[in-house]
Amino acid sequence: MKNSFEKHWITYLGSAFILLSFLYFLKLSFDNLWISPVGRAALGLFLGISGLFAGHALFKRGKELVADVTAGIGTAILYATFAYASFSDHIFWSTNTLMVSLTALTALVTIMGYKYNRRVLALVGFFGGLITPIIIRATPEQDVMLFLYVLMLNCAALFLSASKGWKELKVVSFISTLIIYSTYYFAFEPVSWGRPFFYASALFVVYMVGLMAASWYDKKDFNGLNLYLGLTNAIVYVFWCIYIFDEFTMPYAVPALIVGFVFIAAGWTIRYFAKEATVPMVSYLSLGVIVVAIAGGDLGTLFATTGLHHVINLSIWIVLSAMIFAVGQKLEIVAAKRVAIGAWVLMICYWYSVAWDVDHVVWLGMKYIPFLNPGALIWIALALCGFYISNDILKSKAKVSVSTTRDLSVMAALVSHVVIGGLLTVQIQNLWDIYSLNFIPRSLAMSVAWVVYSMIIFLWGSFSKIKLFRWFGSAVLITTTLKVFIFDLSGTATMYKVLCLFIIGALTLGIGYVNSTWSDKEANDDEEPEIA
Repeated sequence: MKNSFEKHWITYLGSAFILLSFLYFLKLSFDNLWISPVGRAALGLFLGISGLFAGHALFKRGKELVADVTAGIGTAILYATFAYASFSDHIFWSTNTLMVSLTALTALVTIMGYKYNRRVLALVGFFGGLITPIIIRATPEQDVMLFLYVLMLNCAALFLSASKGWKELKVVSFISTLIIYSTYYFAFEPVSWGRPFFYASALFVVYMVGLMAASWYDKKDFNGLNLYLGLTNAIVYVFWCIYIFDEFTMPYAVPALIVGFVFIAAGWTIRYFAKEATVPMVSYLSLGVIVVAIAGGDLGTLFATTGLHHVINLSIWIVLSAMIFAVGQKLEIVAAKRVAIGAWVLMICYWYSVAWDVDHVVWLGMKYIPFLNPGALIWIALALCGFYISNDILKSKAKVSVSTTRDLSVMAALVSHVVIGGLLTVQIQNLWDIYSLNFIPRSLAMSVAWVVYSMIIFLWGSFSKIKLFRWFGSAVLITTTLKVFIFDLSGTATMYKVLCLFIIGALTLGIGYVNSTWSDKEANDDEEPEIA
């Protein structure tokens, strides 16, 4: 069975032309002073009420379509009259008068549509009400009244669309509202960002909630038109955020971040209530990730500290990658987990290229706190992500050989240890530079840190029984030893230098002990027990 719009689209078109003729008659009479302002309002009220009564009479005689068209045109004329009386300089209804009249008429149309299934009446009435502000223009001082007018009609249209399944209502209201907002933004030329941003945000929230509710009423079907309008709603809102804030030379990161996380939350909500709705869930999550990524590029302009925008960007991407990995893990989507792992590797490469330029931030009254500063937290987060990925790969049920799974897990852990090496290097370097520590050469202090790092790697390898860590730890130890003999021993001898060399020696002996114990355990494990 065809829906209402397909059956009666010619009727709707004819009704639209009649409404336009009335609106342009009002405009023409205003321009040529044919009828006084009060007379125009009175004529509009008379025609509108007459249309409602005529529609009711026709409905009682069984002529439902003609009745709904007539009543719908009457409703639209009443909306136009209210708008004219509110936006006209000659009558200038107060906000309270507009709200009382608007609420009463909208409640009547909503009740008629919901209780008596007057679908044509609702569509014609709301369409006429929404196109009215395009013909009868408000002034910039009346933007609050205009916003309340449009908001109320949208809420009613979305309610009926969601509860009754009348899809054409939300399409018409969405397109009409978009045209109204665009027309008035460029016509008003706002002098500040506050009001246009608030109006755009309110409409975005209304449609976000309305479309989610429509999907819920429609047997939890988040696909199709609801998904399309939802994504379009987000794209339009992000466009306006960027456009408005760019017009006033302000960063758009914060509103874009809010939109992104709202869509990520919507994706998870869809997953919770409709597990089979994979396409909407992935669409909302993907769009959320894209919007957050766009916001991250602009967020750095909020901070004056050198390099802090790199920290902000990486923080956002770490959170997004973790979310993608969690989705892949929860839904057993291997591709999503691979994307997250690939992003993790790229983030490490990017961080290694910019981490050295991140300036210190004063926290707790101190210029620099080692391992407790923005840059250090990024190093730590990347390392923890790698260790978690390594453990997840080891426990995964992927259809690959055991040896391949183990190798991938080891590689993830090894990359995480490389991150730890970068963390130690940057912390020692910044600590010596910021506090101007001269009692021990920075190069020698770095060598001590790297030997400690080498011991950590050996201990990790001994615990996990993976030989690759022995080779990696040995490479770090040999490199550090060459650095000590070639660079660190130059210059004058000091007691601090003697102490550092002693510490390095003691640590090296400790590494030797760990390595010897590890080798003995491997030898014992390789021996075959004798069979009596």
